[in-house]
Amino acid sequence: MNRKEGILLSSPPIIGILANITFADYLGTDHMYVNDEYVLALEKVNVVPIIIPPIMRYEMLNTYVNLCDGFILSGGVDINPIYFNEEPSRNLGTVNNKLDAFQIALTKNILRSRMPILAICRGIQLLNICLGGTIYQDMDDIPNNTILHMQKSERYRGIHKVDLEPNSKLYELFGDSIFVNSYHHQAVAVPGANLQVVGRSTDKVIEAMEIKDYPYGIAVQWHPEMMFARTEEMRELFQSFAEACI
Repeated sequence: MNRKEGILLSSPPIIGILANITFADYLGTDHMYVNDEYVLALEKVNVVPIIIPPIMRYEMLNTYVNLCDGFILSGGVDINPIYFNEEPSRNLGTVNNKLDAFQIALTKNILRSRMPILAICRGIQLLNICLGGTIYQDMDDIPNNTILHMQKSERYRGIHKVDLEPNSKLYELFGDSIFVNSYHHQAVAVPGANLQVVGRSTDKVIEAMEIKDYPYGIAVQWHPEMMFARTEEMRELFQSFAEACI
């Protein structure tokens, strides 16, 4: 029986947050985790968050899809350029093949199911690669000069403007522009199939995309969960995501 067939309609939606992996620490073990700001933001919009750990048994992917009502593709480490047919840049950071392989496989399953997606930071890059796009492995690879995209102020504070395109969900939420925080050294280069660019910073770096002809698919380069945790500026975004998952 499908989960939704055996649950009360009044029950809150379940949101899967894709977890990250760290390398072994001083105890000699790897860790799978998400930052608590994701959980706190989802809790405030009355949904049930669960953490989705990377596994290598791909026959279980549909179990995750059937369990959840929507997914957050979270931030994290760099994505291995082998997944978009490039050699590694000198400025490529930490990568984890197990993490990449799992998240790409699961994201493609989520897309086929047409379930709501909110992709954040690494998540926008992951979504783009799953749809055939490419990313800049480092901001220095971008031909034109760029503004600061790795801020040194408080995590929740917006530091640069993103201009938003009309006829987009983000424009409906925030109007023609919004100030966002910034913690990334990679960025979308060539958008993937069915992805519409709906937000750019003043240096023309892609900061937001939406999936065309899809029930709910928003991807942002900034960290709305960090902003929401302290300021609630991003409540509208998380609220709209929660409502799409009902």
